[in-house]
Amino acid sequence: MSPQAQSPKRCATQCDATFPDVANITSSTAIIVATTRPNIDRATELLGKGTVTEIIGADPAYSTMPSDILRKLDGKPGHRIIVVFSDQLTSSLDAPVLASHQGRQRFLSLVEVILNNLHGFHLLVCTCGGAVSLPPGSPLVSILRAVSDCLDASGHMGSDWLVEAAQVKRNPGTRLSESRIRQRVFHSAVMHMYWKHPDFNPERFDQIHRELKNLYRAPEPTKRIADAH
Repeated sequence: MSPQAQSPKRCATQCDATFPDVANITSSTAIIVATTRPNIDRATELLGKGTVTEIIGADPAYSTMPSDILRKLDGKPGHRIIVVFSDQLTSSLDAPVLASHQGRQRFLSLVEVILNNLHGFHLLVCTCGGAVSLPPGSPLVSILRAVSDCLDASGHMGSDWLVEAAQVKRNPGTRLSESRIRQRVFHSAVMHMYWKHPDFNPERFDQIHRELKNLYRAPEPTKRIADAH
């Protein structure tokens, strides 16, 4: 990629464990934190007080999906603080970008990039090691690296990290297996729908099926973000 990765900068905002102190935040900011019970409780508490505007995540008990939040932001300027549980966004819909970082490949979400580049949000990533910040308009690779570093840091939390088991869904191999399962389901559904149709051609259908299988035999997806060192 042409933009060079920038190292996330340590910022003055202090962290209480893995959640930042939001009292001094004066601009629209997306706070990326790990899914732990204290962070969930703190985010929902601040949401109830009106300090936090929205919570992005995959758990409907306390959060909203990224697409719904982004629709709310369109055409509505104002100061907002959004908590993003990026570690919950593991599905192919929520994490569509294959990124390579320090020799490891995994799929990451884009909502942080959209908030930062299209809506002018600062990104504030808080881990046990402290807070790091990225200003609006940061390069894509810098944002993906910050999110990736946050996931790596969360891996050291042990059982406190509530969504550690879900991270396997980011792996290219897991995605490939899921795609093959969906492809077989699609094959069965189409066969069921058309096998009695007068124009149904079994040989042509089998040919299409073989071509689809060949697509899913690729060792890894070809489109990915380059390694950001």
